[in-house]
Amino acid sequence: MQRQLRVGNRNDRGFECCPDDLLIQILSCVPAERLWWSCRLVCKRWNALISSPSFAQSYLQQSPPTFFVFFRLLHQWLDQMDFFLPHDDGDDKAALFIKRAFNGSLAARWKHQTRARARAVVPVASCNGLVLFKPCMYSRAKVEFYIGNLITGELITMKHRFVRGYICGFFYHPSRQEYKLLHCHRTDSTGNPFECEYTILTLGSTRWRTLRNLPCGVRQGSPPVTLGDTLYWMTEDLCFSTPHTKCENSITTFSINSEEFHTMSHPSIQSESIQCHRRLNLLAMDGRLTCWYLSGQVVHAWVSEVPGNWTLIYNLDFNGKFGSYFSPRDGSQDNYDVRPVLIRDEKLTLVWPRTGVFRYDLLKNTVEKIELEEIYPFHYREGDLLLVTCYTKSLISLSNFYPGLSEIIIR
Repeated sequence: MQRQLRVGNRNDRGFECCPDDLLIQILSCVPAERLWWSCRLVCKRWNALISSPSFAQSYLQQSPPTFFVFFRLLHQWLDQMDFFLPHDDGDDKAALFIKRAFNGSLAARWKHQTRARARAVVPVASCNGLVLFKPCMYSRAKVEFYIGNLITGELITMKHRFVRGYICGFFYHPSRQEYKLLHCHRTDSTGNPFECEYTILTLGSTRWRTLRNLPCGVRQGSPPVTLGDTLYWMTEDLCFSTPHTKCENSITTFSINSEEFHTMSHPSIQSESIQCHRRLNLLAMDGRLTCWYLSGQVVHAWVSEVPGNWTLIYNLDFNGKFGSYFSPRDGSQDNYDVRPVLIRDEKLTLVWPRTGVFRYDLLKNTVEKIELEEIYPFHYREGDLLLVTCYTKSLISLSNFYPGLSEIIIR
């Protein structure tokens, strides 16, 4: 009979005799939740390995990109927010179901740190498994924002000096191994009412650093697309009503290394009105930048191999494929609110507000709805909130930035 390996018994040649390099390879195959909440508690050695920044970084590099769903009922704004994550088993059919990712540690910290006046929040960005939250518009905690890890349950409250404006970027600087936040706020310039000042914060520091002023801001409500050392946003829609912005400058770019801003044009579309610009969305696909135009019922998509040069790659009939998910009395559905979130293995994940989360197979031209496992499907009412954000599971610990602190004041 084959002898079983047991941790902590050198005579039985268990994992205690396993070299660190081999043990790290084995642990890297374990789902992130089990690593943090089970494997880390096995012994001091495992805890030290799994909690180390080097292991967290290597685990992150082999974690596939996915998404999480944030769902909050209208009548539960102050009491409950649910996160749902896809399955990890790699089964293509299982990817059509998502499971509640309840983290008791995160929930306890949330209730303790944010207080009732600030619990109405929404996620706005994610970087290497760290999720950035902001208070809702009506919250009295507008000078606060929060960074949490859905896996480790850690949460940091950050108070800053900006009453207005918004965080438009959350990204990682690989060569410096630093996490950074980019903030944008209006300067109230008399010459240009849309002029914005951009400031940057490195996690671990307590001070914003001013970069420069630009004639306009970037679109709120959608995180930038990060490709290599560059961030891409759609330029703020309202700016197109002024002479300062043209379609040639409709996409704003930011270099992570040089911290310089540039602009580029979007694909050519039939109309150049503000309404058309609002229907444009940027998305990463296989390391390339794509632009999606939601034109009512039809969707057009382009890819940019060279900045500013676009090639049409998809013409999709959303109305025909999604028709079965709407009542006949609803008539033709405008896809203006649809938001493409993630492309992986030629499958597009998107969210259709008040309808659901879907996966569109770009090769087969078919669509399937993603449901919550073993629980009734999502049902929406006017005012319920459903957000889907790109995400990568990780063990990056917030204690690496602000050891022992749960609340930080940023100046």
